[in-house]
Amino acid sequence: MAKPIALELWTIRDSLKNEADFRVAMQRTRDAGYPAVELAGVSPDIPASTIKSVLDECGLACMATQVSLGELTDGIDKTIADLKTLSCDHTALAAGPGDMRSADGYAKLARILTDAGRTLSDHGIRLAYHNHSFEFERYGERTGFDILYEESDPRYLEAKIDTAWLQKAGADVIAWIRKLGDRVSVVHIKDYTIKDNEIVLTEVGEGNLNWSGILEACKSVGMKWYVVEQDQCERDPFESIAISYRNLERML
Repeated sequence: MAKPIALELWTIRDSLKNEADFRVAMQRTRDAGYPAVELAGVSPDIPASTIKSVLDECGLACMATQVSLGELTDGIDKTIADLKTLSCDHTALAAGPGDMRSADGYAKLARILTDAGRTLSDHGIRLAYHNHSFEFERYGERTGFDILYEESDPRYLEAKIDTAWLQKAGADVIAWIRKLGDRVSVVHIKDYTIKDNEIVLTEVGEGNLNWSGILEACKSVGMKWYVVEQDQCERDPFESIAISYRNLERML
């Protein structure tokens, strides 16, 4: 049985600009070993029905999507319809808006996402928030991330932990996975190393993150999907995703 490893398509976004390129990219993703993908960075000109058809042809599942805040508020009906077309039951807010990066802003976002999560839940869809590092700015005694998860309803908002960005923020990846527990069912597996004293994203297992500890924590909370993501690649992205898949499959 294939291990629950998916590719975050943002990694290969430059190959997703039209239907023909998308089709080739999906076949190359499947050839690299992945059984599933998370949608992000796909041209908005490619409808969900076409995406579903191509994924089916390539033997890939859509295990999750990432969306904007507008797609969870005014556009939520279309979001639900697209997810149903894709046979997908998980989505996430890709990032909080810049104008909500304050104590009051994160509290407001927690309420908005709770409401959206409640609506999605009625359709059998789970909602998560995907972190970067900026959510760990402090506002008094709490970070934005603290506020978001303390003031949202755990029934309706999960966390999609991005390992590299959380580590960059100086936070403890393992501790946060364990703390959030069943509020984490999908994790972004992202690695980085240091070159010339700067953070450089790299293939999973080729960097400095504590993968044995992180993956042990993931298993302890019943992680459902491990999603490989590399925002920038220093080699051909399809070579990078193949390296990450091989390394992660070996570690799981």
